[in-house]
Amino acid sequence: MPGPTLLIAGATGLVGNHTLVAALSDVRVTKVIAPTRRPLTDTHTFGSYAGLIEENLLSGRLTNPIIDFKTPPEGLLAGVTSVICTIGTTMRKAGSREAFQATDHGLVLSLATAAHAAGVPSFAYVSSVGAGPKAASFYLRVKAQVESDLTALGFRSLTILRPSFLGGDRDESRPMERVGLALASALKWVTPKRYRVIDAADVADRLITSVFASTDGVDIIESEMIPAT
Repeated sequence: MPGPTLLIAGATGLVGNHTLVAALSDVRVTKVIAPTRRPLTDTHTFGSYAGLIEENLLSGRLTNPIIDFKTPPEGLLAGVTSVICTIGTTMRKAGSREAFQATDHGLVLSLATAAHAAGVPSFAYVSSVGAGPKAASFYLRVKAQVESDLTALGFRSLTILRPSFLGGDRDESRPMERVGLALASALKWVTPKRYRVIDAADVADRLITSVFASTDGVDIIESEMIPAT
């Protein structure tokens, strides 16, 4: 029996990078579709794994459609058994609440709606620790709305991960975030486990695990349930 065919959305981001590498490194995965705005081979985020990406592109096990994400990728979903969504930005990078919501809610729900309509049974989404409809921050309230809207779609299997602060090498410079992560790591032993820094690679591994578990219903995985650094 063939293994899963995965569509990974957000493959050029921190968690998406690690998820793509984890999927391609897992021999049980039959095929990976990674739509991006620019070719994966033009990015500099894969480091020593660039050869793995190129090898799988050449073999056809990995396909990299170039899309603008403004329209749902219906044509890419045929035969997909699981969608992993790592799409996400920051308030600073988005520039406004409206732009942030258009990405973190609009793009995610557009993809999820198209996936559900195409009959994809399994969907996994990276949310955030603290997501809730009454959270103090707009960022966390939007994440909570996405979780609610994804649940309402009715996927046979929906996995929601709520990681804390993410550790790992980013392709973009975030000096203040690096300072915060260093401080959080130094205070690890006095910080509740839910709020400790967690490696993006651990989040990626848990996403791939969810594909094979494919638990019926909604499975919400809090940060302390993901191996922390």
